[in-house]
Amino acid sequence: MIREYAAALAAMGITALIPNYFEKTVTAPGMQVWSSPPAHLDAWLEAVDDTVSYALTLSGAASCVGLLGFSLGGHICLRLRRSAKCVVEFFAPELRQFGGLGSGASPAASVQIHHGLADVLVPFSEAAAIAAALQKEGAATEMFSYEGAGHGFAGADPDNATARRSSKDRTLAFFKRSL
Repeated sequence: MIREYAAALAAMGITALIPNYFEKTVTAPGMQVWSSPPAHLDAWLEAVDDTVSYALTLSGAASCVGLLGFSLGGHICLRLRRSAKCVVEFFAPELRQFGGLGSGASPAASVQIHHGLADVLVPFSEAAAIAAALQKEGAATEMFSYEGAGHGFAGADPDNATARRSSKDRTLAFFKRSL
């Protein structure tokens, strides 16, 4: 999904960078971070923050940075929301036990959340808690739930396929509108 979204954003004239934060720590994607402190979280945040800093050096990007993240990447984007004009996150955990979403003086201008109601890895209650926290700090927040869709909207079943299509259309429209 990551490369597909980057290509779609590029086709809209938006520069899309994909930070490989796992490479910074030589960690494989899919590592479970929910049950013990993720030893590399700070390094992963730094890797994505470095990518944002680089993006800001590109012509015309100074006021147009948006972040898009899936699962752990969504959590990382939420933590770095103050460096972006907008954020889109998919099925992200809040990770309250590791500091949650963090805080600061100025929220992202707007945040869009996508989450399947049948997600057993990161329950929908996480999305609701994230939305409530963001709204409390003043961020304009849109949340979309997808009946029958699981974590990653993976698989060929109709619920996940519908979630993939709908969420992609909503995400691209959100970035076009926000950036």
